[in-house]
Amino acid sequence: MAHSRFTSAKLRDGTMDVAGPFELSAAEAKTTVPLTVHVVLIQGGAYAHGHTSPKDGVAGGNWVVQAEVAGAFTPGKPAQGFGFVSLVDEGENGDSPLHETFQWSEPVMVTKAV
Repeated sequence: MAHSRFTSAKLRDGTMDVAGPFELSAAEAKTTVPLTVHVVLIQGGAYAHGHTSPKDGVAGGNWVVQAEVAGAFTPGKPAQGFGFVSLVDEGENGDSPLHETFQWSEPVMVTKAV
């Protein structure tokens, strides 16, 4: 089953680069195409939201979202992250394509980008 997680949240001026891996089983990797990754991070009264597009979404098993930031995040403290992935399983041998989604939530440490 496909799954993901947060590996970094790097704060920049007005944006945050949020990243993680996208992992598929060997069977899924043959037929599954990730469409988009949506993320929301919340830390106190601050939040960040962003998403990938199908063209720039997932490459080499990893994704990076440039999220817009509202409020003041504090580097060195965790934020609560929420992720949502939309993908298509194109099937094999004439199977009908399936649209699949999954979501997760976990804390992620906010750091200052250098």
